[in-house]
Amino acid sequence: MNGIIFILISFIFFFLAYKYKTNTSKPKTFGSEKLEKLGKEYLQKLSKKYSKQSEKTEKKQEPQIQKPRKKISFTIIYGTQSGTSRRLSKDLCKESIETYHYNCKIKNASKIKSIEEFNNNSLIVFIFSTYGNGVPTDDSIEFTNMIENNEFWEKLTNKNLKYCIFGCGDSNYSKFNAQAKRLDKIFSKYFQSIMPLTLGDDSNNLEDNFDKWMIQFFDEIPKYFN
Repeated sequence: MNGIIFILISFIFFFLAYKYKTNTSKPKTFGSEKLEKLGKEYLQKLSKKYSKQSEKTEKKQEPQIQKPRKKISFTIIYGTQSGTSRRLSKDLCKESIETYHYNCKIKNASKIKSIEEFNNNSLIVFIFSTYGNGVPTDDSIEFTNMIENNEFWEKLTNKNLKYCIFGCGDSNYSKFNAQAKRLDKIFSKYFQSIMPLTLGDDSNNLEDNFDKWMIQFFDEIPKYFN
């Protein structure tokens, strides 16, 4: 509003000064020179004012350059007897890559032979089934024995590793999801879980349990790794 007033006043001054100048029948008076001078001063002030405002606006409009975020990477380790945990692991990995563009790889528990998988990761997701009445699946027996040995953990150097576990079990068995509970008891001693242990129930829509867990999983990841 002030800028418009300045412009109007300046034009009035110049208009009056111009009339005095162009009127040849009357000599140029001191008043016309003063009006012209005042008009020029107002224009100079107005020019400086808008110049500063323009600089501020340009600075505000300059795009903020953000540092690129480090791409999130994690490994899924599964133990399965009938193939359910392997299938769910593949579903999670596919969603991670195609929808969220994370780096994701899958490994069967039988392929984990040393502490290096834990030392070289920032996040490990365990999807483990329980076989029969509370025993490990055939492909995870060796892995379970390894992590239950204290000597295994003496070589641990990665204190920042995060983990989470989804268990596949059946509540019709007395030792429901015993393997997932066993893993959580061990890993909670060394690492932080990004979400509570989740126990899927094959007698109560396991697939639905997993879908809900997966939604929560993708909600939690950015809180820890962005």
